[in-house]
Amino acid sequence: MPMTFSLLSLPDEIISFHLVKFLDASDIIQLFLTCKQLYQTLNSPVVWHLLYVKSFSDLSDDEYSFDTFYRWGPNLYKMRKNSQLLTFGSNVFGRLGSSDTSSANYERIHFVKRLYKPIVIDSIHSMADLSAGGFSFEVLTTGGDLYYTGRNWRGALMFGSPGPEQRDEGLPTTGSSSAVTKVTAGDSTGRLISVSSGRGHFIALDKDGKLWTWDSPYQGKIGIPLRLVDAITGQPIRGRILKIRAGWTTSTCLVEKVGIVIWRRRDHVRGWRDGLPVQGHVDAFVSVVPNTTEDVISDYVVLEDAIVYLSKKGRIYRVDIAGHGVGRPLIRFEQYAKSHGDTKFIRISGFFKTFTVITNGDQVLIGKSDEEWPMVIPELQQRSVIAVVAGDYHFLALTREGKMYSWGRESRANGCLGLGKLEEVVREGKGHMEGGDLVVDKPTMVDVGGVVLAIAAGGWQSAALRASY
Repeated sequence: MPMTFSLLSLPDEIISFHLVKFLDASDIIQLFLTCKQLYQTLNSPVVWHLLYVKSFSDLSDDEYSFDTFYRWGPNLYKMRKNSQLLTFGSNVFGRLGSSDTSSANYERIHFVKRLYKPIVIDSIHSMADLSAGGFSFEVLTTGGDLYYTGRNWRGALMFGSPGPEQRDEGLPTTGSSSAVTKVTAGDSTGRLISVSSGRGHFIALDKDGKLWTWDSPYQGKIGIPLRLVDAITGQPIRGRILKIRAGWTTSTCLVEKVGIVIWRRRDHVRGWRDGLPVQGHVDAFVSVVPNTTEDVISDYVVLEDAIVYLSKKGRIYRVDIAGHGVGRPLIRFEQYAKSHGDTKFIRISGFFKTFTVITNGDQVLIGKSDEEWPMVIPELQQRSVIAVVAGDYHFLALTREGKMYSWGRESRANGCLGLGKLEEVVREGKGHMEGGDLVVDKPTMVDVGGVVLAIAAGGWQSAALRASY
């Protein structure tokens, strides 16, 4: 006869250290609410840390260290779960998630309305992940729902990479005139766990490891399920998807025991039935980047013409997308880092033409896809910077203390730096005008009225998640 026992009879350490890690975030919350004894058992740093990681996807392990949860406990989780979405910059196509131009945050410059400081988008709650494309933001909630901002996520782009080889057939018309739209993904709607944005497309991963794409101008809010197929052999790629990364005009995944796979084209939908393609899924024709399995690389980014990856040993490599060759170490970056201490690279981010690497010695090095030498901005060094993101011509940086900085070029003074009224920015010496563009040379703090928890930038727009207590 099988032995039975009560959950409450288990030692606290078994529940907190061993049982909880097998539960989803929603199940952990329900366990908290079961009874007072379980609440007291679960109300520990190890459980709050695990709940945070499970709730807010693709979290870097050292971005919020375990020690942080001894100091903050549940407060850090609650700040992130209840955070507010702030957007600023160009609002063409409604990409900021708001159609209201009567806000007090607007000023008129030469008969054009300019948003000079961030606005709050209050139509999305419990945000887990924030991603920026060229013409929209993609926002994933802790409940697994996915939204995009603006009337569409492609701007004025029509067909291009990594879309279908020919026009999809039978897709329902799902155009949107609202500022924020919730996408659908067949039976995976409400079960998505990760999102990544390219210039005019985005991809998402669900709880079962199924991959979804939004990459066609006629697609609207409906996601198309993908199967990864080797472009040379025609054989399906087997293995669990560990990471997804959309590039400028490509999409990629890190597949377990396979490596990074990359594609520019997929098969077209041949018809639509019951919320899915008639063929069940659509094949994406991929090539495998050599020597990029999960035991070799820690993380990677996809630029316009290259993949830059961070190795498990803390080195960085570049792979040309056109050639798919073996990664080439970025020697100049490593030489600079080593000359300033016994350090290694621990974090990487990037998009379009720019990438950023951060060392465990608190160094921040910025690179261009076609340049060998790093760009070193003194104002970012030894400042506890944990993230740097880039749009077309502007940058945002986030520090461990929750401060956000911006610099770069505001094309046509579009407001993507969020530094205030144009006249005041110039008068105070924060920036200067070049033609119709505002240029800010040095990282300058953006006042958002609170602690910033996450940042995103793409195209001519910026976004941040602000803590709400």
